[in-house]
Parts: sequence; structure tokens; C-alpha cells
Amino acid sequence: MNSKQFLCVKENNHRLRKVDRIVGFFLYDRLGESIGKIESLLVSNATHHAEYVIVNLGGFLRIAGKSILIPLTICEVEDMGKVTLSLTQESLKDAPAPHDPENPTSMEVELAREYFGIE
Repeated sequence: MNSKQFLCVKENNHRLRKVDRIVGFFLYDRLGESIGKIESLLVSNATHHAEYVIVNLGGFLRIAGKSILIPLTICEVEDMGKVTLSLTQESLKDAPAPHDPENPTSMEVELAREYFGIE
């Protein structure tokens, strides 16, 4: 796995599948608590499908400016503007934060996958 396997997408555009056009949507935890706004997506260069959302966790749990990768497989688009995560906000406090979320290393992607239990 190399770090150039993803393209960072910061806005919804016609090249994204309709189901992947969620940049700017709000992310909520399974209890309905607001986590933050989806800043961008990591789209696979191989499949052209979004695989991760990038969310900044600043503003809760005393974490300032921590952006994390969340696998899209544990998220569900509820309706226009709302995405729900299958975890609680509290469970994100120890999530690994890549040095550069828009261009994560293969090790950082693997750490995110392991943290969220994705094989």
C-alpha cells in the first residue's frame, strides 16, 4: 500500500459517485450527538470510490485541531446533510491523527483501519 493510493477531495463534484457527495455534511454519532463537519474525502485512485471521511475533532473533549480519518464503511448517509457514525463521540478521542490527513502515509491509513476494526 502506498500513500498515493488516495486522492483528497474537498468539494462535491460530478466525478464523485452520487452516494459519495457528502463533503460539507454533518457527522453525528450513534447517539445523535454532533461530531463535526466532513471536511474532505479520501477517494481510492483504484476504484474512484470514497473510502474515508476527514473530520476535525476540535471543539470537544479538549482536543484542538485533531483531524482524523474515519472509514466510510462505518458511516451511513441518513439524509441530505447528515451522516451517522456507528460509534460514539467519546470513542473517537483516542483515534489516530495522521500528520497530513489529506495525504496520509500507508502506515497512518493502516492505523486508522485497525483502530476502527476494519480488515
